[in-house]
Amino acid sequence: MCRWAIENRVESIEALKTFDRDGYQYCPDASDSMRWVFRRKLDAR
Repeated sequence: MCRWAIENRVESIEALKTFDRDGYQYCPDASDSMRWVFRRKLDAR
């Protein structure tokens, strides 16, 4: 995720929620204000 953030010149914490590499996506249902969860579909690779 760090490399993705640098390559995409992410300038805000909220923008990290748009992370979408290797099938991973932000999962709002599993996240809360202190912990963000990113999940990947098993067939994404």
